[in-house]
Amino acid sequence: MRYALAPDDRLLALYRALLDADDQRDAPALASLGWQLFALASAAQQENREAVVLLDELCAAARAAVAGAGSPASLALLTHVLARHGWLPKPGATPLQTLAECGPRLAEPAPAGTRAGDAGSRREERLSL
Repeated sequence: MRYALAPDDRLLALYRALLDADDQRDAPALASLGWQLFALASAAQQENREAVVLLDELCAAARAAVAGAGSPASLALLTHVLARHGWLPKPGATPLQTLAECGPRLAEPAPAGTRAGDAGSRREERLSL
């Protein structure tokens, strides 16, 4: 998965150039830099929208698997979603091996006050970004 976040050094360079162009009252340079910043913001916003849609799809599939107590039928949607994105675990991998490949972020505790019923409010918060 790629991320639309601009590296800090690129944003810093654009900010410095914006300040310089403003100090020199260089309207064409200001316009050009404004469009560059707009393009970065637009790309980031689109990536955010796509991530929200993907997260909602994964959450729905995971909730169906939990509701079906992990039965083969309830796991079918989750398996389909993972396969479509190329995220299925390696053949023969154990659950522990699969989790270890995801890195340390899964070992971090959930934020305080997180409950199953909070999903709707978190979704609304993501959509408002």
